[in-house]
Amino acid sequence: MKLGALALVAIWAPAACSDGELSSVGPRDTAVLRSILAPSCERVDGKYLVLSSQPASDDHWGIPDTWDERAWVGAELRRRSGLQLRWLPIDLCAGVRFAAAETIDATFEEDSRIPAGWDNFYKQFPGSSGFIKVSLPAFSSAGDKAFVLVERGCRLLCGQGLYIRLQKEGGSWKVSGIETAWIA
Repeated sequence: MKLGALALVAIWAPAACSDGELSSVGPRDTAVLRSILAPSCERVDGKYLVLSSQPASDDHWGIPDTWDERAWVGAELRRRSGLQLRWLPIDLCAGVRFAAAETIDATFEEDSRIPAGWDNFYKQFPGSSGFIKVSLPAFSSAGDKAFVLVERGCRLLCGQGLYIRLQKEGGSWKVSGIETAWIA
């Protein structure tokens, strides 16, 4: 049986919580962020990712057609992106270092080449393997699923965007699906 649009909205409405929780960066958001970045915390090569305070934005890419919750997730990711919230400084691990978006952006703005190169970025963040932006999550109405867009940049033709679906299991968030949004 195929669900109608009204039923879909009822199932994938924003998670039951106060409006303030969905219009600010809260503990649930940070828990999802920690789960997304956990693999970078297990690095043994000494490199690190620079986490931008600016969340990834779902302005240009489409939610995977294979996801049943596509319409709601896209709308919620765009809504939260439109709030212009920032990730708060967070100390995760040696494999991830937080940086203000303005600091990252300045490394490219100082380069007069078109397109700007990555030399200044790697001077500012020596030993890094690039930067990462993670959108604020969209949560299912039951609060047991979260959806994010992750964008990673590492050189002019090195980067990718991924849509990631997470499932809450035993009190922690686990990745349950990954789809490519774009690749450089």
